Amino acid sequence: MRDSPIFIMELTRIFHPVGFGAFYTEKHVDPHTMKYFNIVYDCGTVTAGVNLDLMIQSRFNKGEQIDILFISHFHEDHISGIPKLMKHCRIKRVVIPYIPKGDRVLFAYSNRDLAGYEELITNTENYFRNEAEIIRILPEEESEDNNNETRDEELTMPSGRSITATYIGVPIADWCFIPFNYNYAAKVKQLQVALKAEGLDHSKLDSVSYIKNNYDRIKNVYKNLSGNINDTSLVVFSGMHLNFIPYIFFSYQPGRYEMYKTGLNCIYYGDVNTDKDILYNRLMKRLQNLYATIQTIQIPHHGSKHNFRSTIINPGSISIVCTDSNHKKQYHPDPTVIVDIVNTGSFLHQVTDNVNSTLTEHGHY
Repeated sequence: MRDSPIFIMELTRIFHPVGFGAFYTEKHVDPHTMKYFNIVYDCGTVTAGVNLDLMIQSRFNKGEQIDILFISHFHEDHISGIPKLMKHCRIKRVVIPYIPKGDRVLFAYSNRDLAGYEELITNTENYFRNEAEIIRILPEEESEDNNNETRDEELTMPSGRSITATYIGVPIADWCFIPFNYNYAAKVKQLQVALKAEGLDHSKLDSVSYIKNNYDRIKNVYKNLSGNINDTSLVVFSGMHLNFIPYIFFSYQPGRYEMYKTGLNCIYYGDVNTDKDILYNRLMKRLQNLYATIQTIQIPHHGSKHNFRSTIINPGSISIVCTDSNHKKQYHPDPTVIVDIVNTGSFLHQVTDNVNSTLTEHGHY
């Protein structure tokens, strides 16, 4: 860990203009050796007319390595671009929220919006052609021990454990990534209990044909459950440790502004529900004093008021909302969220499907 302001690495972080979706990238480069590591957090959109192929090709050279692909959760607007990403790049590691093996078929096939992506959930290793290391982040309640472990020949990692640049293979970097999974698979357990109460055969809920034959009944039960799967997306902190002197960066949006600040630390919230007290409190406990260093905040669920609380905003930070340019998709961002962000002293930037809304951050550490 460095204790002097000698900048070794360069970072470029981009919030890409995918509309109602998510595609966030980081490239960390040692300018002396040109060694680098790439990070992607989600890759998808449901906005018509967005050319994800072109964005991927513009960001990465053909065959370029992505060291970690973080998948926050399995909704189409966050995963639809993954096949394109796989075709263009080499993906070394994939980090996903843990779903118990016995629950994956029900999870994948109880939602027709996931048609075509079932194998990504049920057999992630095979989906990535066994060429990527798959790391599943355990839920908070199972993450008290601090060691990686293998479950059913699958690699798991406790929620809140730091993934360092040394682990990735770039030992000179002081950067780390801290994934947080409150309990992503909790809704599946609730669904199983409710389906059993409705008279469905619990022993057959891991059968694809049984789920398809009873899809309408399953869908109705699912709709009547409280909450939704977005409550517990995989959250990721990306940043430096506390005992390093602040580093410099600038953020810019083409043709509109350029701003200089101190601090590159970022948090990606995906679609998580930060308004859920127990989830929020556990996250703050995991990050502790690191949270105050965060200067870039991806606002959860495209700015939905149901997933937001104003205390996630740090004064002087940049708050990123990613949504459609026409604002018709579920009225995101909500006006109350915009007001809270501004009143907290954060700079609000909205990334849409307009290429001119791209936000790029560049800095040194």
